[in-house]
Amino acid sequence: MPALLLDAHLSHALANALARRGFDVVHLADLADGQWRTADDASVLTAATAANRILVSYDIATLPDLAQLWLEEGHHHAGLLILPRSINQRDVGTQLASIESRLQRVAADSWTDLLIFASLTKS
Repeated sequence: MPALLLDAHLSHALANALARRGFDVVHLADLADGQWRTADDASVLTAATAANRILVSYDIATLPDLAQLWLEEGHHHAGLLILPRSINQRDVGTQLASIESRLQRVAADSWTDLLIFASLTKS
C-alpha cells in the first residue's frame, strides 16, 4: 500500500481510520515534530516528496497548479490525491471511502507525479 501524508486540513481521526485499515499514514502535524504544520504548499509538497508519501489534501486551489509547475521545471513529487470539496471536512467515513476507492484503482508503484482527484464515495 502506498504511504500517505494527510494535509493539515484533514483530521487525525481520518489518519487513525486509515491506519486501522492498514495504511502507512502520517498527519502533517506529526511529520518532523510538527515543523510542516503551517508551511506553505510548496514546502508541504517538498516534505511529502522527501518522505516518499502521497499528499492527500482538499487544496484544489493551489496544489494542482504547483504540481504542474514542478513537472514543467523537471521536478518530481510522490503523488497528490485531492479530495472534493463536496465531502465535508468532518465526514471521516466518506473521506476514508473516497481515499480507499481511489488508491485501489492505481498501482502502488505508479503514483510518482500523478495528480488524482478523488470522487464522492459514501461510506
